[in-house]
This record gives sequence, C-alpha cells and structure tokens, in this order.
Amino acid sequence: SGLVGLKTTRGRVSTAPNIGESIAGLGGEFAVTRSVRDAAALLDAVEGPELGEPYEIARPRRPYSEEILEAPRPLKIACASKAWIDVPTDPDVVAAFERTRDLLVDLGHEVSEDLPDFEVETFEGIVTTIWEAGLAMLVRSISGLTGRLPGPDTLETLTLSYYEAGKKLP
Repeated sequence: SGLVGLKTTRGRVSTAPNIGESIAGLGGEFAVTRSVRDAAALLDAVEGPELGEPYEIARPRRPYSEEILEAPRPLKIACASKAWIDVPTDPDVVAAFERTRDLLVDLGHEVSEDLPDFEVETFEGIVTTIWEAGLAMLVRSISGLTGRLPGPDTLETLTLSYYEAGKKLP
C-alpha cells in the first residue's frame, strides 16, 4: 500500500492520562506514515512515559531516526503464509508474503515458515474476556463523562453485548 504501520511495544508510546490502560495493555496509539523514516521521526517525538502511565520500559539508546540508518543485524524470523484458523488465504496476500519473505532472506535474515502451537479456542476465550472487560470500563468512563447511559439507543448491538458481558466479570 506504500504505507508504514507500527504496533509499538506496551509502554513505548503512552496512552496516559486519558486512556492509561488500553485493552489490558494490548492496545496502543500511533499513526500510519508514508515511510519508515517518518515513522521513526514520529516515534522519536512521542515515545516515553507520561503522568499516569501504567507501564514503563527502558528508553531507547539513541533516537529511532538515527537507528534506522544502521544496517540491521541478522534476525531469526518465523512467519506463516496461512492463517492459524481454518480460513483460506487470498492468493494476492500469499504472493505479497512470499515477496516479503524473499526480501528478508536477501537482506541476510534467517526466515522459516512456522505457525505457533496453541489452542485457538482458549486464546479466543481469553481475548474475548479481555475485550469485554476493557470495553465495559471504557463505556462506564464515557458514560460518566457524557451523562448518557449505555443502552440500545447509545451503543451498537455487538458493543452493547460485549459491554453487558463485561459488567458481569469480577
């Protein structure tokens, strides 16, 4: 697509004080940029803890805009061209995957195709519980700020069902 997306490590870009805890630390805030250079410059501008940050990690040794100028050290990368759930993968996605894999190998990285070994149903249950709890906290917070009660007139059906399930969690 010609765009660069980045999911930062928990605690790298603060969501405090307004959010603080986003989906049990699984969520985050950043931006889509037009280049790795732009992503590095933005990360330099916004990384670091803020007042109320629930997570804190070591600060980078040097600015990311300098880090990207260095040749990367060879990495061991595991990746997969198929989904870990039983759904077909679009041929265009597989072709893009293969081009990316080949580029990584050409850059000197050790790349193997492998899927993680875990129980999908257990994982989905855990993620659903985290999502329900986080959504219930967020809806309560927004409701308190706006004075609008959560219900079918203020929330979409799926959001309302997650909210109702989240309210029942201990």
